[in-house]
Amino acid sequence: MMNRLLEIHDSMIESIEHEKGEDVITFSHAYMHESSGNPGIDPGTGWSQRAVIRVEPISSDLPKIVWPFLIVDGTLIVDDVVLENEIPIPFPLNRSVVLRLSGFENHGSGRHHTIVICGERAKFELQGAPRYIEAFKGIDQE
Repeated sequence: MMNRLLEIHDSMIESIEHEKGEDVITFSHAYMHESSGNPGIDPGTGWSQRAVIRVEPISSDLPKIVWPFLIVDGTLIVDDVVLENEIPIPFPLNRSVVLRLSGFENHGSGRHHTIVICGERAKFELQGAPRYIEAFKGIDQE
């Protein structure tokens, strides 16, 4: 079985909307690492896929953004575990989360923003078929 994670930086957010008590973050391009070892570190492959994260927000800092939004850095905190630039797949359900995303609006050509969403629970889903991007040689091999 292959191990996977979403690499936060280099991913693209299409929109963030508030629907039925949830902040809905839609990724038009979620950059995924897949490896039989430790994804993002060991050799494997890179993929692009649509993804949605739904967060029951406690608080949100959502600036006005010209979409899409190119993420250059991000942090996910699940309970007390800090994950730099990665979202695990499968995603831990029914846990408190803080998602901090930093990047540039309008495909990376616009203003810089930081988005922070804190929530009681989050759900993550991949949509559609993944698209192959590249072979990844691994951190020690690049």
